[in-house]
Amino acid sequence: MRYRFLIFGLIFSISLFGQKNEYQYPYVSDLEGKSAIKMVILSKYRTLYGSDELILNDTSSYKFDSKGRLILSNFPTVLIDSLVYDSIGNLIESYRFQSDRKTLESNYIMDFDTDNNIIQKQLFDGDGSILSTYSLTQKTNDYKIYTKTFKEGLIRIYEYHYNRKGFKIKKIITDKDSIILNEIYKYGNSDKYRNIKHMDFKGNIVAITTFDYDEQGNLLMELKRNEQTGEMEYKYEYTYDKYNNKLSEKSLFPNGNLLEFRFEYSYDSKGNWIRQVVYRGDKKSDAYERKIEYR
Repeated sequence: MRYRFLIFGLIFSISLFGQKNEYQYPYVSDLEGKSAIKMVILSKYRTLYGSDELILNDTSSYKFDSKGRLILSNFPTVLIDSLVYDSIGNLIESYRFQSDRKTLESNYIMDFDTDNNIIQKQLFDGDGSILSTYSLTQKTNDYKIYTKTFKEGLIRIYEYHYNRKGFKIKKIITDKDSIILNEIYKYGNSDKYRNIKHMDFKGNIVAITTFDYDEQGNLLMELKRNEQTGEMEYKYEYTYDKYNNKLSEKSLFPNGNLLEFRFEYSYDSKGNWIRQVVYRGDKKSDAYERKIEYR
């Protein structure tokens, strides 16, 4: 049995290897899974250069089903995505139309095995020609190997290794005969990364990214350091309020540049934010207002 959902707007990320596919719309993602949510109207405001005055930039709407799943997103003047799922929630077809809702720009077709592993994903152009094919070529309990073939003839190999809990512990991407990505993942007591070791083509560690979380699983710190020079490549730090919404974000880079963002919220009686104001440094940057309709 298949379910067809029409999604208007841009899909920010798709997880192809988990039990379900995640569609992340950053300003309503915290509402997904809440069955009481029926619809959200989101208004985005921007400041004029050199001013703290907020001007309405655009408005979008989001509709949720009775299980709290996003089923409709309407953005003005952007592409339209039509998505088809199987009975357990795997994305099996995706069609992207232009804003006239008729002209097909591209589409994906995906097949899964009985263990919900993707076995093939094909990307087609609007005229029906195949742009790329991503296929499962080897599989054991410990690893999976996928081969991606592009229209131009380029072949890329993706190799994933897993521990007994099913968590990814290694990822290797090979382009022709050279390794273009080699990473090893280490976990703590949950499914969240504690560190990632970045390797060169010889297997030498060139950098390590470490992560720290609070008791709720919110990311507090992400630090990447070059193991050959000992220098920091970047450092991100975050704080959160009691609702697990981000209060501050700091980004530090080797040249000494520091980017700081601060977030202020207003909440409704159900604990969902209805207004978010973003500050870059001490200056107001953006604001978002949500009108939430409940069942």
